[in-house]
Amino acid sequence: MFYLQAFEDTIRIHPKDQAQPRYELLKFLINNKLTNKIIKDIGLIICCHDITDIFDSHILQNDGFIAVSLNFRAVLFRPFPDEIIIGTILKQDRSGVLINIKFFQEIFISKENLKEKMEYDDQHQLWNWIYEDDDDSDADGDE
Repeated sequence: MFYLQAFEDTIRIHPKDQAQPRYELLKFLINNKLTNKIIKDIGLIICCHDITDIFDSHILQNDGFIAVSLNFRAVLFRPFPDEIIIGTILKQDRSGVLINIKFFQEIFISKENLKEKMEYDDQHQLWNWIYEDDDDSDADGDE
């Protein structure tokens, strides 16, 4: 569910902030830029874990900001297929289910991504999982 992912980026430092400790400032700026952003096919960025490389910096001519190229690792939320997630159901309809989990609000799971053998009940307006017992034995024990 949670992963560390390496990234490359260029972060802009405002001239008034250049006196602050560089590592902490860059980590703060990365978090401001990327925390709670969803990157397609990668996941939801939770926070910057650490900065692995800081490369050369240069001053941008048009606004005086300092551009710093760097590599960092971020903590991602990316559930794998068929992973069970515990949450609170907010809403259900024919298109899928909307849930909340402790740290993230309003995750939509489309009907195509629900567990196999799910049926929508129009009368009760909810999804039901149709369980089939693989055991072919008779309930009375007669065979």
